[in-house]
Amino acid sequence: MDGVCYPARVNRFATESQLDLLRAALLTGNIARESAERWFEAHQSLQAEGFRELDEAARRLLPLVERNLKDGLPAGIRKELRSVRNHYWAANQRLFRGLEKELLQYEAAGIPTLVLKGAALAVAAYGDMSSRPMSDFDILIPETRIREKVQEYIRDGWQPGCIPPSAHEVPYFYRFRHAINLTHPDHGGVDLHWHVLLEATFEGADKLFWEGSVPLQIKSAATRMLNPADQLLHTCMHGYPYNPMPPVRWVADAMTILRTTTVDWQRLLHVAEELHVSMACLECLTFLNDFFAVNIPGFVIESLANIRREAREERYFQRMANPGARRWWETLEDVSVAVDRANKDRGLLSKVVVFPRHLQFEQQLPSFASLLPHVGVFLKRRFD
Repeated sequence: MDGVCYPARVNRFATESQLDLLRAALLTGNIARESAERWFEAHQSLQAEGFRELDEAARRLLPLVERNLKDGLPAGIRKELRSVRNHYWAANQRLFRGLEKELLQYEAAGIPTLVLKGAALAVAAYGDMSSRPMSDFDILIPETRIREKVQEYIRDGWQPGCIPPSAHEVPYFYRFRHAINLTHPDHGGVDLHWHVLLEATFEGADKLFWEGSVPLQIKSAATRMLNPADQLLHTCMHGYPYNPMPPVRWVADAMTILRTTTVDWQRLLHVAEELHVSMACLECLTFLNDFFAVNIPGFVIESLANIRREAREERYFQRMANPGARRWWETLEDVSVAVDRANKDRGLLSKVVVFPRHLQFEQQLPSFASLLPHVGVFLKRRFD
């Protein structure tokens, strides 16, 4: 980078450079202009050809910067930003045509759909086809229909992006995961969900989400989307886990939801408590308050902090946010918590029975048979 030298990170959610870019994209007045000046000075060498060499997480925020600051930027930078925005507009047009086609096929088959994340937000919150770039789209369907639909996609030439590749053939996979990425050489990619959250994959986990959903129109296709409170919770959960390159898009999504909709805070508190994700919501909303002054109501922060949580569940979320070398008992505790979360509707014996399968998927082992030697090596390394 040229000019400004940024420290690597000031908060686990963002680097200083990312904070400047987010402030330029989302805030107003002097703080937005000064943040933009610092960021563009630091990235002078990447400006040419529409910032093509910039990491994709940052580049996807540039249309928001262009929309937010408009004529307050130098002419050369404005030209490059318009190029970026036009690129994402064209890419999103292609994605939305594919999404419309998928939704109409589901409608014809009598299968309800709920559009998640970027596609829903682009229509209902951002209000244009360029400000919310996407690489694919996310569709939620009822969990009772998921296995047949995954098999149908695969018969039609789509490739599942799960590890191991045959995991989707195992019934327990649909409790271990919440979604599967499917790609096709001619049709692109789709994230097919049977649950909204990875952290809540038990049977019936999405009843609240379906019941609280609202209508959404995608071109000629009628579908549904999460209500604003659930949308904000989902956005926070997407941004919460640790990532070496923080996925800062969630901050822009959360800020846009807060600015363009009315959030039912009691609803958010209820869902966070029911699905045991209050700790993650608390940290994300506190970050938004501290760094972007969004004025989350005090009672929301206080209520989230006071929701009762088991000690092992807190440790589970702490390690999700700050991963590192884990001791063998920490790994087993995390798998145990994950098994409980995926099998909340089942008894203790059932949880014990599925624990080895969950551990197999957690360790990304190719088969159930490979679990035993793996556990032997795993324990030997820790007791040698």
